Amino acid sequence: MKSLCSRTIVKFGALAAAVLVLSAHTSLKAEGLSVSSALHTFYFGVETDRAGSTRLDGLHVDMRISYFGGVGSPYLATANLNNSDNAAGDETTYTPGEAHLYANSGTRRTMGQTSIDMGYGFIGAADGDTFWLMESYVVPGSIYLGLSSEEDTDSKLVPWNPQDPSHYADSSAKFLRLDLVNVNGPAGGEFAVFDYGANSPIVYMATSDGIDENDCYYLEAGGHSHLNWSFTQAGVYAVTFRITTVVVENYDNWLWSAGLTDSGAEGFTDQATPSALANGVRYALGLNQTGSAALPQATSTVGVPGFILEIPEPARPDITYQIWRTTDLIAADWAPVATKFGTDNWSGGVQTLDTQNARTQYLWSDTTAPASGEAVFYQLRVSEAE
Repeated sequence: MKSLCSRTIVKFGALAAAVLVLSAHTSLKAEGLSVSSALHTFYFGVETDRAGSTRLDGLHVDMRISYFGGVGSPYLATANLNNSDNAAGDETTYTPGEAHLYANSGTRRTMGQTSIDMGYGFIGAADGDTFWLMESYVVPGSIYLGLSSEEDTDSKLVPWNPQDPSHYADSSAKFLRLDLVNVNGPAGGEFAVFDYGANSPIVYMATSDGIDENDCYYLEAGGHSHLNWSFTQAGVYAVTFRITTVVVENYDNWLWSAGLTDSGAEGFTDQATPSALANGVRYALGLNQTGSAALPQATSTVGVPGFILEIPEPARPDITYQIWRTTDLIAADWAPVATKFGTDNWSGGVQTLDTQNARTQYLWSDTTAPASGEAVFYQLRVSEAE
């Protein structure tokens, strides 16, 4: 067994039944791991075809955005364009680069001053100008474009609250956030995504005032929605997005998010900072240099010495957790009082309290009461099998 690290995590001072607890860390508990995708570009053709790609016109087409992560291979991706011809009852799938979303002459509109006064100036068209609009409802002969996450692996996602009421994302749900990153189109071409409100439009994205963090849309995992997509010039638009969500914390996701790798059979490696602690200890003790989502936490129990320890799951079979005890730091006569080998249950009277979001809480109580005036110290030791 190779010892990776030990750390004194709590100290108890005994006066009758009084219990004092000092936690090893002061970080807040993380409920999940925030992850973002690479950049993904979709193409729109406004009465103009993009060379070398398939025109999608006059049909129900969904932009599918999903989390496709899994143990060992976590990643986010915009999956595809799905051409859903309901009349024929079939579906064809394209990658974003294989097809373009086509706005035909039937999507032409003329901007009026009344519409500008009602709040539609963000579209970027002046009074009397032509613009093109892919509507949020079915218009015979024109494209019906939706956003879909209906095939998402939502069991891997964690509910989170973006606290963004202006984008109707001010409650806890398994959200995927779609951010507008860049639009490359014809000269003078503006792009916008919006919905119709009761009294004024709900603007999600608009390039007429620049692109910033407010240009986004939240889609719940498993959801499907239709919005309005507008353009102010004919031509081809390359529209780039990024997706962000919060996933269940586990060791593989943590390695990926921290920019580290796991060498598998060879054990833990640290390619990012070779002189630092091994990845396994970072994960077990919450020492990720980019965050502390894997933090073990110790909190007090009432009436007897002990604490609640929370560690990430699933447990690795080659990692051992041990709780050690001493009343004399000078003599350093530490003794193990509880042990968890890999995926086995704890020994030493540790009780399992709760498991959620890939983290398990354990309760350990010290059955040996400290003598009057005696201080008791505990360590959490983590080791890796050779």
